[in-house]
Amino acid sequence: MVLSWRYRNNGWTVMNHRLLLPSVLAAAILTPAVAAAQQLSFSFGASVVSEYEANGAAQSNGFAFQPYVEAEIAGFYAGVWASNVDPGLLGAGNTFEYDLYAGYRNSIGAFSYDVQYARYFYNGTGDCCGEAILSLGYDVTPKLNLGARFAWDPDTGTVNSRVLGSYAITDAFSVNARYGTISNGGHQYWAAGASYAVSDVVSLDLAYHGTTLPAPDDSRIIGSISFAFSYP
Repeated sequence: MVLSWRYRNNGWTVMNHRLLLPSVLAAAILTPAVAAAQQLSFSFGASVVSEYEANGAAQSNGFAFQPYVEAEIAGFYAGVWASNVDPGLLGAGNTFEYDLYAGYRNSIGAFSYDVQYARYFYNGTGDCCGEAILSLGYDVTPKLNLGARFAWDPDTGTVNSRVLGSYAITDAFSVNARYGTISNGGHQYWAAGASYAVSDVVSLDLAYHGTTLPAPDDSRIIGSISFAFSYP
């Protein structure tokens, strides 16, 4: 989860989801008997990014640390992702963001899909907003993957749409690009870069990001190093 692509505004009307996602997270940690039958698995890790941005807009003034933990069983999953943010950019004393999410993912041959709901919180302003997210992917060839992602905020009807593609030059090195647009008078954003898997645990990413937002958000180069683990 090196990059977070979403449209947020702390002034959005907040629905009563304070109990929803904690309940989903609790349900994902099932009894030992069910876990033994369905193979409950965990993934966790962290990224260090030179700058945290979302949809082309800066969320941090410099480096950000972004840990996560996720549980999955039979395609159903739930997790927590977090990052430091800059109060000068997000206001109201916000220095820390954490996101709760849950969903279902699966693949059928070369086609993959992921249906998710995510809720975004800040330590200063609390419950910000949420999105229902549909992600689709298709392996055109063993090396080329194309995809699309649609994030809908049910409070405002805003849709954040994105198309993306990646090409594996080698087993470790790949290039990727994405383009997104936000409805209801929003803006466009895009990125192009490369990723390198140092090992099964460590990966590096470097990308150029652009947007129709004015400076200082208009363009930047962002690098990251990510660590990922899984059990069992």
